[in-house]
Amino acid sequence: MPLVNTSGSGVSPDYLINGTLEDKANVNIIDEKLLAQFKKIERMPEDKKLLLIEFLDGFIFKTTVQNLTQ
Repeated sequence: MPLVNTSGSGVSPDYLINGTLEDKANVNIIDEKLLAQFKKIERMPEDKKLLLIEFLDGFIFKTTVQNLTQ
């Protein structure tokens, strides 16, 4: 029996826990262009994915620090 959704997202916690990774991404990533890019990245060779993850980590860190100083 599915759990009752109390998050207001329109998706039950049971679905989020038991759904596929792609189902979760489709539900949680609202920007369709960003989702499409992540799907393309997922098919890249591991070394390229690691490089992109490292870049994203650095960019997110920089943005977070900048927001703290404003």
